Amino acid sequence: MVVFLKSGRVGAAIALAIQLDAYLRPSEICELRWCSVVRPSALSSRLARARWAVAIGNSDLGETAKTGESDDTVVLNLPGREWIGSMLDTWVRRSGTNASSDDFVFPSLTLAKYEALFRKFSRSLLGKLGPLTPHVARHSAPSHDVFVGSRSLAFLQKRGRWAHPKSVKRCEKS
Repeated sequence: MVVFLKSGRVGAAIALAIQLDAYLRPSEICELRWCSVVRPSALSSRLARARWAVAIGNSDLGETAKTGESDDTVVLNLPGREWIGSMLDTWVRRSGTNASSDDFVFPSLTLAKYEALFRKFSRSLLGKLGPLTPHVARHSAPSHDVFVGSRSLAFLQKRGRWAHPKSVKRCEKS
């Protein structure tokens, strides 16, 4: 994320932060539209007031998630990651008021460009160890959350929308 910011790729850095927080697939973050972003409301309870959310597989757009489900909502900036909300506030202000609800949240970030950024920066950081891909981010945050004891495997499965428990078992550290 820091290398994206240092190179002026603010959108990619915010996309990565959201992807990590919500355990999103790379295509889900690159194809996220403003109509699938739920902004905090002043009318919400004090606990929910600062929470953002994203809807994956927006049925209004005829979308489904990889699992075939529609309208899976993932709440962002949970305890420990409150800063995600501040990043989104900043991105909304930076994007301006001209954005339509059908516009992509990260319009210049296609999946191909996102993958290329990961290859480029992972090569410069890791050298010959091999390139990272955006899909690594899908499993990195869940693995971290289990490792530090902040989330259960059941929570990971629900939040990451994995159909089978076996998919989240790999996040467990031995």
